[in-house]
Amino acid sequence: MEKKLFILLLFFLFNFETDVLANQLSYPEGGDVYSDVGDNLGELGIASRFHIFAENSVEVNAHVNGNIASNHFFANSNFGTDIREGILKQEIVYLNKIHSIVSSSFVEETNQRSTKFVVGKDNVIDIIDNGRAVSINGIKLDHVSKTSIYQDRDNNYINFKHEFNELEKKQLIFLC
Repeated sequence: MEKKLFILLLFFLFNFETDVLANQLSYPEGGDVYSDVGDNLGELGIASRFHIFAENSVEVNAHVNGNIASNHFFANSNFGTDIREGILKQEIVYLNKIHSIVSSSFVEETNQRSTKFVVGKDNVIDIIDNGRAVSINGIKLDHVSKTSIYQDRDNNYINFKHEFNELEKKQLIFLC
């Protein structure tokens, strides 16, 4: 009986230890958006590469057929660019602080299309379902693989303040 209890205790300790280690994994830093999209961006700059580009916050209450970049993100519906013809090689999404997100967001990756999902450093990323799924701040993401997630460390993937300052300068030129 004691041997069975000891084995059972070791089993629980081993499983707990692996869960703790999995939750402490770090994710690659996202780098910066310019490295991913280049610098031939036209008059709107980085904003031209996103369907929604918000300095402050985005609240999604209906499906958004596109990618999003925002400082604060609240979602009651899903999002993701639903282009299946192979013309979109990579969908980039940057959400600095995720307050809520719907698990069915994003479009599944294929051999012709990848996802780069960059989140801010204050979000909690976990590997769940025995390593088969990812969660962000406790919400399982159905269409994002663990190899598609990146996390800010020292710098933000997008410097919204800089980007919006540049847009404001261009606005003054266009209005003249």
